[in-house]
Amino acid sequence: MLSIAANRIMMMASLALLLGWSSAAMAAKPESEASVVARLYKDFAWQAIASQSDLFGENLAHQPRTTLERYFSPTLAALLVRDAACQVRSQGVCHLEGDLLFDSQDPRVIDLDVQTVASGRVSVAFKDPVTDEQKRIAFHLSQVGGKWKIADISYGNERQRSLLKVLSRKDH
Repeated sequence: MLSIAANRIMMMASLALLLGWSSAAMAAKPESEASVVARLYKDFAWQAIASQSDLFGENLAHQPRTTLERYFSPTLAALLVRDAACQVRSQGVCHLEGDLLFDSQDPRVIDLDVQTVASGRVSVAFKDPVTDEQKRIAFHLSQVGGKWKIADISYGNERQRSLLKVLSRKDH
């Protein structure tokens, strides 16, 4: 009789654990497009308020490939790594001029706003506190292994400079 009761208790405990794990797994939602972009800014926007890489770490453009692939598609991450290596070799600018998160050589920002505007498209808007200039940057995301990754970034209103196109140039 005791073994039947013990078996039932073990069965109930196992079922409770199984239900708890499956509920936790179901509760974990995939990261949205906007949250990927917001996480990128959360992790690297310090560049707009400080220039102390000894305290904050390397800027976004000089991160290792594994770090870049947390946010960017493998293609864009590889191009960023290639451009960083070129900058080290040449001790100067290669393709990437300025901060890719703020489209500026000397980023200063307030009122940063991240919004999903369509599936796979996120808009980031902010204002320069000195010039009062409003800027908008468009992030284009795609699914890579079931996760949203930044595949390209477009800057400006008229000619939409593309980060992917800038980094893909062969002249360096």
